[in-house]
Amino acid sequence: MITSEVLKTTDEICAILRVSRQTLWRLTKENPSLPGRVRIGRLTRWSEKELIGWLSSQ
Repeated sequence: MITSEVLKTTDEICAILRVSRQTLWRLTKENPSLPGRVRIGRLTRWSEKELIGWLSSQ
């Protein structure tokens, strides 16, 4: 069974979190457990579901 997961762009995740791109990258460097980042070739996409779940558990 294939489940489709919505992947958001970096800009969309920044808008959801209300942070700049630089702050988002800093968060990924400072906290390697930050989930949801998916590399597709040269593109970076984020699993909104995983990221929101992680934030709510913090």
